[in-house]
Amino acid sequence: MTRWFRSGSGESGADRWFEVTDAGQLLREAGFGPDGSAQAAVSAPDLAGLREEYGPLGGQLYASVYGESTFGVASQASAPSPEEPVTAEEFEASWRRARQYRHELGRYRSGPLPSGARVTGTIAPSPWPPGRTGLRVGLGLPVDGFVDVLHLPREGAGWPPVGRVLEFEVVTVLFMPKSRAPQIRLRPTATPPPGEPWPRPAPR
Repeated sequence: MTRWFRSGSGESGADRWFEVTDAGQLLREAGFGPDGSAQAAVSAPDLAGLREEYGPLGGQLYASVYGESTFGVASQASAPSPEEPVTAEEFEASWRRARQYRHELGRYRSGPLPSGARVTGTIAPSPWPPGRTGLRVGLGLPVDGFVDVLHLPREGAGWPPVGRVLEFEVVTVLFMPKSRAPQIRLRPTATPPPGEPWPRPAPR
């Protein structure tokens, strides 16, 4: 069985909503700051699965998008707030609000690959032909990068070839809806004029 409750802090104004099993294991957590901004929208099973498949990087990327859980972490500033039972519907409404807020942020300033970070990657083979969908980019990490078609020349003939090494800027981090796999969205930092070859990244 499952139970739902909320716990707030009078000093910080934080408001946390929890979904836990009868055994006391966290399933989901939604957290809000005093200004209403969503500080967390964490699914413990999703986080565990990402850590298992992608190692520490999977957990770090997840935290950069969805925040950190406070479940079971005692506050040093004050005693834990009492639990206030809530209904499944009330929790679900708060969860959806937190999740939507975190998705709409778009640019994430924390984590191993924050928005705006510069990375070097190698164009990897894609299952779709040039000119469609985008490009896969190998980053030397358990997670691939992806360049959306909107950041590339209109004609596929002008796209960089497989094996070309380029510099990219991190646009955002996404978790794909069905697979929940992380994806690093990138854009090239320099696009050559039409007909010109793609440059390799400048020496650092």
